[in-house]
Amino acid sequence: MAEILYLAFLNYSVRDKMPYSKMDDVNPALRGIRPPLTLEQANHIASVADAIRGQFAWPTAISQFRKTYTVVRGRWVRRNSKE
Repeated sequence: MAEILYLAFLNYSVRDKMPYSKMDDVNPALRGIRPPLTLEQANHIASVADAIRGQFAWPTAISQFRKTYTVVRGRWVRRNSKE
């Protein structure tokens, strides 16, 4: 199950659904992540959480984000990225 969620997270297209148009609208749980997320990253997590649904959708989506991204020089970048 975890592998399926992870693959869904990697492949989910943020361009298909952007729930937030500005950072002020972002879920407070996402605004509390440090270092701060970009609007695109917050929208990606929200879209994955919406696709998962249920009681553990948000924690699962955030967990998958943290498995997929790492902090480099004070910002979130995809793991195995050359940035």
